[in-house]
Amino acid sequence: MRVSRIVASLAVLAAPALAAQGRNFQPPPDHWIAVDSLKQVLGLSDAQRSQVSHATEALNAVVKRAAERRMQFRQQAMGRMGGGPPTPEQREAMRPRFDSLRVELQAMQQEADKWYAEIRQALTPEQQAKLDQLPHPVLAPRMAPRGP
Repeated sequence: MRVSRIVASLAVLAAPALAAQGRNFQPPPDHWIAVDSLKQVLGLSDAQRSQVSHATEALNAVVKRAAERRMQFRQQAMGRMGGGPPTPEQREAMRPRFDSLRVELQAMQQEADKWYAEIRQALTPEQQAKLDQLPHPVLAPRMAPRGP
């Protein structure tokens, strides 16, 4: 029974991440996971919950900032392009802005990775294995290489 709850929880948590991989237009999540959900999925003790609470909140705050920044960028880009698909010239003109956003998101990704590592460090090896099965917070997705 407990294993089936864990599997069901993992499926629910993984679904948005898997859906996002196939669709570039889906808005990024504005949180990673709530500490109570983390407690349930990983079987955290009360002491561990207290230990990871700050890092989980900080990680969620970084994810939220990244989502807001990406949404702001998307709205600005759509406004500049008139809402339609960009022309090659518009894409080229936006390249420096994309590069700048990528740098911002990479810095946020490093911060998120720091908080994730702090959470992971507070766990037992069995809990770490369960955590490794959850979708990792991805704020700066890898971009496809540019063509010639």
